Amino acid sequence: KLGPFFEDVFINKLLIKSTKSRRVIILEQMITPTAFRVAVARTLFETLSIASVLFVPGTSVSALLVSGKRHGLVIDIGRAEARSEASLDGHYIPQTYQSVACGYENAVRVFQRITSIPELQNSAANTKAFSDAKSVFESVTYQLGGVPLERATIDSDKKDKIFQCLLPSTGKLVNVSHSSVLLAWDNIFDSENENSLTCLLLTCLKSCPIDLRKTVASNILVIGGMASIPGLSQRLNSELLLAVSSNSTFRELRDGVVNESNLAMCQCPFARCSASWIGASILGTMELSAERWMHQSTWEKVSKSGGKSSVSSLSRLVHDWLSLAN
Repeated sequence: KLGPFFEDVFINKLLIKSTKSRRVIILEQMITPTAFRVAVARTLFETLSIASVLFVPGTSVSALLVSGKRHGLVIDIGRAEARSEASLDGHYIPQTYQSVACGYENAVRVFQRITSIPELQNSAANTKAFSDAKSVFESVTYQLGGVPLERATIDSDKKDKIFQCLLPSTGKLVNVSHSSVLLAWDNIFDSENENSLTCLLLTCLKSCPIDLRKTVASNILVIGGMASIPGLSQRLNSELLLAVSSNSTFRELRDGVVNESNLAMCQCPFARCSASWIGASILGTMELSAERWMHQSTWEKVSKSGGKSSVSSLSRLVHDWLSLAN
């Protein structure tokens, strides 16, 4: 099944008729099964006769290239999940990969639990309510100018600000409280919430070797679809500084690592949702050492000696990125 898929990509989408001289870079998840990697490599080499293949683990190695640096920490925030990992000199730092169920949809679901509007309240079977809540949450967030830079302060004596929003499914106007949106965003950054972005990034930093933490923390790149929301990097920066002072779990990072003089969110000159792919394009033009690429000649030699059905003999060509031995 992989053969027709790759043929469609190369021939119909990229309009490449001859693939024999092509080099291919595969951006993959750190936890991709080795057997699947072998299947992908086999298809590219044996079906399409690709010249060389490079598997790039995670997003940090390629994404950091757009920042102009080869070291740092990348946090990739998507629709329903966020991932973080660190790299140094173009190599993934073992054991730093972290992942939590924290994305844009998680913020929307918290908003559903907080809001008092019946049409938007959380229901596992009500996809229409989630779609409406997502639209309303997005509308209010952008009316606020992006991610709120400070935490919500609830004052019972002060009247809550109200936003009027249209429900896409019914066309009904509803009144959305300012505080319900602020509290939903607070949950995403709260260091007491182990599934927050703040905890994810600080846990990744703690998993780095002690002598590398300062270097990695000086270049943090936020990418992914959610990263395009204005104010997210600034809010994350302030929450990290707050967490190392208030949360005992991360207090060891306060001195010399996560502080105002060292912590830095780097700028991304391209769309943050495309940083990994642009970085991979840059990676493809670099003269990388031969051992990082798999070549057609090497594949043929190993596959003939071990047998085409032997995953174990071929898997030594495709590294397990979560193994310290590799």
